Amino acid sequence: MSAARRRLARPLPSARTAPVPGRVAPGDTVFTTTFWKQAAERAVKSAAQALLGLWALDGWFDVLTADWPMAGGVALGGAVLSLLTSLVSLAGGPEQSPSLVSTTSPAVPVAPIARPPRDPHAAR
Repeated sequence: MSAARRRLARPLPSARTAPVPGRVAPGDTVFTTTFWKQAAERAVKSAAQALLGLWALDGWFDVLTADWPMAGGVALGGAVLSLLTSLVSLAGGPEQSPSLVSTTSPAVPVAPIARPPRDPHAAR
């Protein structure tokens, strides 16, 4: 068998044997409910912040005269940007988290603060 035929006879690399950088495979972090719950929470917070920012820049907010389509667009834009940020953060943050920073603190014992004994006869 020639070298060209041997190359063609080899099985193609699958996603399990040769992961492609930047491509998400089933079972990765993005397919977990934990990730999507945290990402949705961040998106809702970002939408609310964008909406409050719009109303704060408006100066005076009146429910009856508010521009609701614009407010919805600003809130939706904030939520979409938050979800995109969560997806981009998959590469650098802790596993199953849309955050870039770890929320767990290192397990370092902290010594209790020693206080001097109180004198019961001292003036307060």
